[in-house]
Amino acid sequence: GLVTDSGELIPAQTVIISIGDVPSLSFLPDSVEVVKVAGGSWIKTDESGRTTDPKIFAVGDVERPGLATNALGAGKRTGEYLAATLKGEEWKPFTKKLIKYEALTIAHYDPAEEKGDTENHQAARCLSCGSCRDCHLCETICPTHAISRREIVADDPDGVNYEYVSDDTKCIACGFCADTCPCGIWTMQPF
Repeated sequence: GLVTDSGELIPAQTVIISIGDVPSLSFLPDSVEVVKVAGGSWIKTDESGRTTDPKIFAVGDVERPGLATNALGAGKRTGEYLAATLKGEEWKPFTKKLIKYEALTIAHYDPAEEKGDTENHQAARCLSCGSCRDCHLCETICPTHAISRREIVADDPDGVNYEYVSDDTKCIACGFCADTCPCGIWTMQPF
């Protein structure tokens, strides 16, 4: 469980603390390798979240500092690895190109205070994982109608079933799509 500042006990089987701070790893057995960087220590992991101890996995701020979306992605990655392993299947790591944090914009996201403060309200907030959310803003803002949405057949039934494409014969490189995309999907490249 978790004891609050007021002394109240909140019962729980597992408590996960996620505050974006340098972790205290003194509880770990010696079988888990720790990497020291800039005065902090983090758990060394491979791309599936495995540590040097085969019984221990690590995700989020204990393996490297980052955003909430980094921790969520790490948890998803490790969960997928564990699920595949338990099913006796080969695990395939995420291979999509990640969008640079600097390319993301929060201009089209609602501020947290407007969403409410309950667990359900917070869970409904988009934290921008850098994936297209199919908002049509790029398609709508393009002055030459160079961007179009196209349905595609995905190998994975849970996968994306659309893509946005730009027609190079119509694009005038105005940059409106890159400026308006809340997920950082569109970028401008110099000629």
